[in-house]
Amino acid sequence: MRILNHFFIHIFLGCILLSALLLGGCTSITLVEVTNFHQLPKSQSQKASTLEGQPGTGQVPSVLLRHNYQWADHIAQELDPERQFYTKLIEQELEKAGFINAAPNEYTFDYQLNTPRTISQGMQALTYPAYPCGGLRRGGFCGGGTFYQSVTYEIYTNTLELFLSDAKTKKRIWQSRAQTDSLGGASANRLLPLLVRGALNNFPGENGKTTRLEFKRDSQKDTESFQSEILKP
Repeated sequence: MRILNHFFIHIFLGCILLSALLLGGCTSITLVEVTNFHQLPKSQSQKASTLEGQPGTGQVPSVLLRHNYQWADHIAQELDPERQFYTKLIEQELEKAGFINAAPNEYTFDYQLNTPRTISQGMQALTYPAYPCGGLRRGGFCGGGTFYQSVTYEIYTNTLELFLSDAKTKKRIWQSRAQTDSLGGASANRLLPLLVRGALNNFPGENGKTTRLEFKRDSQKDTESFQSEILKP
């Protein structure tokens, strides 16, 4: 599911970011869509409250909080440095939510991360200021205005699929798909934590329903906020 198919949203957000930079600050906006499915008993699937100070991260229900998890074998044995880096980022967010990576474990986590790229055409607005003209007596301004030019954009669809299984039975009991679009090669340091927080928001989430989360970060004030809504089918 593409969540930012309307390409001009990207242009609009880009203008916001540019304006903020020119004013000496920067507020970034990231939209994340999350769909969760689970087979947890009712006592385990009650909505959990949000951890204070951790926007978008839900607390782990007490029935899971008492138990440890470990990574699936192919994740734990991964030798690729890039993959290890991503795993560490996800692990940090799991720890913030209350999951403990330790043995012996009763649960197993696994994940898949995909960032396919598409090329899109769009129009970019260029605004030029007016300049004084006509001499001192006549006064007035000349030129200025907004012009548009055709540009090519690289759009990356960043998708994280996170899976939780029973370590003994190997049965998958929870899974989440979190997705966001980004312009150009957005940093995994910034986007991947947001995808994990989106997946864990109000863990385990409402079964089969899609939620949209809007993360706002003010780099000047070093603050982050978010809001979420359940999308209608």
